[in-house]
Amino acid sequence: MRAHVFRGRFAPLVLDGLVRDFDLRTREEGFHVLHSWNHLEHHFTRENTPVLMLDRFAKEWSAARATPRVQALLLDHYFFYVLALMVMRAWDEGDPNRNLDRVTGLLRHLQGPHGSGHQFVARAETLLLMAISHFHPDESAYPRLLERIRTLDRAHRVHFALAEAAILGSHLRWGFAVLYRRDLGRMRTDNVGDYPWLLFSVATLMKEYVRLREEGAERRTRILEGLIDGLTPDPWAFTGAPPEALLRYEEEHSGFREAFAEHRDDLLEEFARLRPDREAYSPLSYHCNFPHNAIMAKVSIQLADENAPNLPMDAMFTRAEPWRPGGAPETAAAGAEGSDPVAGGDASRARAAEFVSADHPEALARYLMAYSGASPERLGRRGARLIIYDPNVGLRYYRMALQALRSGS
Repeated sequence: MRAHVFRGRFAPLVLDGLVRDFDLRTREEGFHVLHSWNHLEHHFTRENTPVLMLDRFAKEWSAARATPRVQALLLDHYFFYVLALMVMRAWDEGDPNRNLDRVTGLLRHLQGPHGSGHQFVARAETLLLMAISHFHPDESAYPRLLERIRTLDRAHRVHFALAEAAILGSHLRWGFAVLYRRDLGRMRTDNVGDYPWLLFSVATLMKEYVRLREEGAERRTRILEGLIDGLTPDPWAFTGAPPEALLRYEEEHSGFREAFAEHRDDLLEEFARLRPDREAYSPLSYHCNFPHNAIMAKVSIQLADENAPNLPMDAMFTRAEPWRPGGAPETAAAGAEGSDPVAGGDASRARAAEFVSADHPEALARYLMAYSGASPERLGRRGARLIIYDPNVGLRYYRMALQALRSGS
């Protein structure tokens, strides 16, 4: 894994040239995909992330636990990061839309029956967002990448918007309560780079909602889920005057406000069907500081328990049951990869156990929450879990958002 060369019964698999070339290009653009940021020492880790996972397993478990399934999962985790590098290069040559679809196809192959079978993410768009989700000191890298995403076709932009609305919604809801003590000003100041991405997400989904209404499409649930997920942390940023982080995006901001005002009554009525409760999983009840931590927790859980829920992280973005792998479309468009996308503690473990056989999103959410609180070193700097699933908290955010959306300011 360090050398990116694998030797076995067959001809060596030599990825060194590809990985180092893609890694160098990606670093030059400001993103370190293979290496995580060490927040205590303020530098990137010397070892790449798959090697760190391998070292952690070797430290915590005996060699007897290294079954073929476990070895396959550790190997798939390595290739997951190779694909993360590949998706970052989708704009280098050729059609980036087709390149993203090719990576989605490779993800399905990686997660298919010939490896560990572990489901990391369902689509290339989610993979890219996971790849850039940890801290990067070069803040200018994020707006440059966002401008590239804007060049994609409509279907791929919507896929990005759905994933990013859920990821940032989860991230900011967690931060609002844990880091910023419900101080909206502090959250906005500390997340200046996130707000343009969130605006892109809700504005893209708003346009898609309008398009679907004009075409008479009745199945708009995924778009509505993405909209309410992206709006819940700070609805005032999008229905009122733009905060400082969005002043450069005045046209996009005003476009969203006008469209939302025009369809406000219908949207509020449709949002009512997405109210979080204890009877069904809701993305609004899922809060996570950074999604790459959820990936690490997810792999760790599977290494320890082969019966743990095995769902891609995309399953956390929707309450659809059963989870539709691959982002199956809800609208009439079909076929191609880039088709329309509308298509804690012991108690947490006990609740999760009810759903294990069905690979239910709530089961995975509660496993992740239990894992994040299982030892002091997994807690954040304030002693809080980094992953939380709580329908009561989700309901509070939902009510707060709807109150703000009704007033429109």
